[in-house]
Amino acid sequence: MQNAISKYHGGMNAVRVKLGYTLPQRPKGYLKNWRNVETELTKIIKELNRFPMQSELKNNGESSLASAIYKYHGGFDAARSRMGYESKTERLESFLEKYVGEEDG
Repeated sequence: MQNAISKYHGGMNAVRVKLGYTLPQRPKGYLKNWRNVETELTKIIKELNRFPMQSELKNNGESSLASAIYKYHGGFDAARSRMGYESKTERLESFLEKYVGEEDG
């Protein structure tokens, strides 16, 4: 039966999804794909109303997502920028310009 499921239906995970079940875990290599990471982050951003911090992901059972962001997608600053958010560096520069002003050279 397992062979038939794999051969004709794309495997057990594909059958679970087609039947409306959630997967017990993400498929192998799922978070290597940027689109999947973006989808997962978008769900979390909607809940938080902001881009999550690494510690928030880890504390809420999403340590694999945080790890994939670093390992495959250039880190949190790169992910933030890719999704249209300011990086920490850009936020710091904006803050300094706003509150300290630019120094005359």
